[in-house]
Amino acid sequence: IADRMREYAVKVLDSKDITYQFDIPRDLPVLAIGPEARRNIFLIFKEALNNVLKHSSCTEMTVHFQTCDTTSLCLAIRDNGRGFDHNKVDKGMGLNNMRKRAQEIGAQVQINSSPENGTEIEVILPLPKHGQQ
Repeated sequence: IADRMREYAVKVLDSKDITYQFDIPRDLPVLAIGPEARRNIFLIFKEALNNVLKHSSCTEMTVHFQTCDTTSLCLAIRDNGRGFDHNKVDKGMGLNNMRKRAQEIGAQVQINSSPENGTEIEVILPLPKHGQQ
């Protein structure tokens, strides 16, 4: 999933005037994540990236994808764009879709943003206990 995310991001970001950085360790362990979780994590990532491109007007973006401890996988997408006020956000920005997808796989999603301070989307997916998927 990490390679797929990196490939997708490079493909869509290379044509934009956005400096980007990936913090996806090459030694990220192979994890027993089920197909529904992989699909939803990728779609959350894709939606977040789409929002960066359409709405943020950012010049810099970072993606962190790693195990945050022995029990969770963490994804964070940050930009230095214009941000938004949660009380005035357009419901069509896909934020509810990200929350719904996270809920479907037992993940938590946190969306932090304020006007002129960029946006950060964090997803924390509990890893299955040994032998589960």
